[in-house]
Amino acid sequence: MLEDLRQSGSSTASSDEEAARRLKKAASKGDQSAECELGLLYAKGKGLAQSNSEALKLFKRAAAQGNVPAQFHAGEMYEHGRGATQDIEEAVQWYRKAAEKCNVPAQCSLGLLFHRGRGVAQNYEEAARWYKLAAAQDNMPSVCNLGVLYQSGLGVEQSDAEAFECFKKAAERGVALAQYNLGSMYQSGHSVEESVADALHWFEKAANLGDPNAQCNLGAYFEGGRGVTQSYVEAARWYEKAAEEGNAQAQCNLGELYDRPGRRAE
Repeated sequence: MLEDLRQSGSSTASSDEEAARRLKKAASKGDQSAECELGLLYAKGKGLAQSNSEALKLFKRAAAQGNVPAQFHAGEMYEHGRGATQDIEEAVQWYRKAAEKCNVPAQCSLGLLFHRGRGVAQNYEEAARWYKLAAAQDNMPSVCNLGVLYQSGLGVEQSDAEAFECFKKAAERGVALAQYNLGSMYQSGHSVEESVADALHWFEKAANLGDPNAQCNLGAYFEGGRGVTQSYVEAARWYEKAAEEGNAQAQCNLGELYDRPGRRAE
């Protein structure tokens, strides 16, 4: 088995190197698609030495020729400070170019920047507009984010029913934040019938995907024995996961769990 894995790994590396060689040749002739694909290989370090600066250079070269995926990737690099100093305003410019040409990831990213007011003046109406465009093309993070706007009435008419539908759709497609938000609605009984079982179901899914708020809530359910068999060990396990991600409530709950006599996690 080990021998097979080694051969497979070697074959994959050789394939990546061959792809990089072919893309370099095409990119040197100004092929914008090749430039974008070669940029992705540099960003991932596949087939050649990883280099964010080389990746960004290639993305920008292709983007300047109108390559839409490259425009999105250039925005992504600037937003996260990869290959260049972080520049959110520059990221907005590249995202906008790609978003206006119906690039779904760019529409979602641009909506999020308007939502948070990063690189642009905060504008919930613009955030909703871009989320809706991406959501219409089945982008689940945008569906979830649109639900957040509906729940708070920011940029759209407030509607718990619309928020619930957005969260449910995205949650069923594996978006952790949507799963947490849906669990919270079932927990509070806000606009839906309160259901401990449904709240636990969605909190557990989100917790397993790494959502610290869901992990904290799941820990509280185990600590209190609500809907599950009481287990301080399980409570501590989930609190610890959330605490490691900086969740202040989980850090507090974990401290109290260890400090109180008779409730110490083994």
